[in-house]
Amino acid sequence: QTQTTTMAEFSQKGDEGRIVDGVPEDLNQGLKFFGNRLCPYAHRAWWALKEKGVEVDYIHIELGPNKPAWYSQVNPFGTVPAFFDEGKSVFESLVLVEFLDERYKGQGTTLLPEDLFVRAQARALASKFGDRVKLHFTLLQESDQSKWPEAEKDLKEGYLSFFRDLEAVAGPSSGPYLLGDQVSLLDIAVFPFIDRYTSILKHYRNVDLIPSDDPRFDRFRTAFEAVKQRPAFQATSQTPESYI
Repeated sequence: QTQTTTMAEFSQKGDEGRIVDGVPEDLNQGLKFFGNRLCPYAHRAWWALKEKGVEVDYIHIELGPNKPAWYSQVNPFGTVPAFFDEGKSVFESLVLVEFLDERYKGQGTTLLPEDLFVRAQARALASKFGDRVKLHFTLLQESDQSKWPEAEKDLKEGYLSFFRDLEAVAGPSSGPYLLGDQVSLLDIAVFPFIDRYTSILKHYRNVDLIPSDDPRFDRFRTAFEAVKQRPAFQATSQTPESYI
């Protein structure tokens, strides 16, 4: 009999950061990052911090029923990530990614395209991808197996329609990243989700999120492979087992 490992057997916290039992007394000092290694939204910002070479005091926040009650005093939205710079706060993942690129302009990797039109394209496409994130949850949360094929079909069409949007808005690309030869806001918006759901969907629904035999996924597959080679992504990604 094959043994499977459940997420409950993995700690939400890894080697990163520390755990506190209340609002940090030194919240107004230095750089504080509140995150959780399993959350794709927190991953976006954590990856961006690494790309920019910004050192922070990483504070781990448990998610789900064990999320600390005091955290709402830090972030009224109750979500991760949250970032504090000498007591001034920034919330929401892509807002934070943009903030970091502007705050540390000229340091590390430039994440916002210099061309304002390409920058606008990246923002628009990141938003369009965000509209499709719920399709992963729909398939995973559907308990009726007879409805899985339809949910899988909707998920695949969601990706294919995103690829059509990408082509229509940004045009063809020689890669290796989604918008060309430089990693950008769009890659950071997208690939933390792919990093998780390639493993999760294969494990729980036997779905290949990026099928190797479908050339329509080539641009996406190439970009994901390029992202996985980046040290900042490697430092913030987790093992497939930890996601399932």
